[in-house]
Amino acid sequence: MRQRERKRIKGRYRKKMLQEFDSKIYSMRNLSETMFSVLKRKYGENLRARKYRNQVKEVKFKVILHNLDKFIRLCF
Repeated sequence: MRQRERKRIKGRYRKKMLQEFDSKIYSMRNLSETMFSVLKRKYGENLRARKYRNQVKEVKFKVILHNLDKFIRLCF
């Protein structure tokens, strides 16, 4: 079988990304993606508000509602 050798990383930004990459922060992406998935399944992925400001309020309301629901389930 032929050995595949790793190519040297070229490009200023790729080198910079490799040096500054933080695996602790990147692993938190899974948590946020899971949270968005839970919210979409539970409350639907569509927003009813038309204005951006009201859409932000609606998303915040859904997050607060989810946190309250989670808290109530833990207490009882």
